[in-house]
Amino acid sequence: MADDGPPASSRPLVDTLPAVKAFKRLLIVVGIAGAIGALAKFRGKGGVPPTSGGWRELEGPDFR
Repeated sequence: MADDGPPASSRPLVDTLPAVKAFKRLLIVVGIAGAIGALAKFRGKGGVPPTSGGWRELEGPDFR
C-alpha cells in the first residue's frame, strides 16, 4: 500500500484564500486601532472647562 501523505483528516479541505487572509488581518488592525483609540479617550486629560471668559459682543468703536 502506498502512502499518499498525511491522512485526510489532518489536511485542510480548502486552502485559505488570500482575500480571506487580508480580511482577517484588516479586522485585527481595526481592532487594535479601536483599542488604542478607546484607551486614549478614557485616559485623556479631562478636567473642568473654564466657566468665565470666552466671546463677547463688540459695540461701536471696539470693532477695530
